[in-house]
Amino acid sequence: MVDDIYTVRPYILRKDVYTEREKVAVATVDGVQSLIVPISEEIARSVAGVTGTEAQPATVEEIELLCATHGICAVGLFGLDDGDGLDVFAVETLAMVLEES
Repeated sequence: MVDDIYTVRPYILRKDVYTEREKVAVATVDGVQSLIVPISEEIARSVAGVTGTEAQPATVEEIELLCATHGICAVGLFGLDDGDGLDVFAVETLAMVLEES
């Protein structure tokens, strides 16, 4: 039996990068604003095409800084459970969640 090994690589979705008008892709899930974080390049490109944003690979530290800059306290990992929904976590738990994925 061959186990499928899947590497989670977080991406962020941005528009007008490095300008005063910079925007990040967010979704409101159960009343909580969450940064949308696709977990693979394929998913990121697909979502970027729909949202009109640019997909960029990101480290946990970059995601945490982006959330702090934009006042966002949660991340929505897109595609984590082989689905097309968002799994929402507090920003502070992101490193732990990605390690376990």
